Amino acid sequence: MDLNKLSWESLSPVGELYTPRTGHTVVAHKNSLYLFSGTDDLLKQNDLYEFSQETLTWAKVKVSGDLPGPRSGAQSLVYKDCIFVYGGNAKKVSEYYNDLYKLDLLTKKWSKVLTKDNPIPRADHTFVNVKESGFLFGGSNIKKDINDLVDLHELNFGIRLTFCRQIFLKIKQKKGSGKKFLSVNLGHLLDLDILALCIKTCSTCLVVGMVSILSMIFGNLTLLSKSIFFKKYFQSISLH
Repeated sequence: MDLNKLSWESLSPVGELYTPRTGHTVVAHKNSLYLFSGTDDLLKQNDLYEFSQETLTWAKVKVSGDLPGPRSGAQSLVYKDCIFVYGGNAKKVSEYYNDLYKLDLLTKKWSKVLTKDNPIPRADHTFVNVKESGFLFGGSNIKKDINDLVDLHELNFGIRLTFCRQIFLKIKQKKGSGKKFLSVNLGHLLDLDILALCIKTCSTCLVVGMVSILSMIFGNLTLLSKSIFFKKYFQSISLH
């Protein structure tokens, strides 16, 4: 996709091509794209491929260390020179992961990251990084679709990697009126760049400043690049 011309072009890459698959995860680092895991016609995979944007060539990456098991629906992000992979589901349909793995792109070595308070097992979630943190939202597992607004987790890339539930959102009825209010407690996230989300609830269109790219909230979701509708600091927004 050429963003200047707003036109698509079909590429014909060469090299060591991966098997046709779904449920894989792709991230960008410098001049390369990295593709990990997914399900092909036969099995769930845990292989890694690199695509050079300069030569349009694929190559299978030789890795070492403690590899993640084969999975589909895992999601990944890049922080500095490392890829972090969270979750996914295994060979058995009912088996979902809530583990975190790190691939050092300089050494091509995998390692399992031990963290506390990991979000519940899930696949097909959103996992993005903003400054010194990664944010995880949504997804699904064998029990339910995980799209509660309170289920947004922060992975702190500081000295000690830790997960914490970061944003608490509650919808409550105001006494004496038919209006509903969305109470927002953003904490220190007010200091981060805020993306805007257009959330459609019934016939009401609500634009909310939040950190992360969320998916499937109240059914319909449109991502906006930057919020010009709300100030950076707010505590509650009316849901008429």
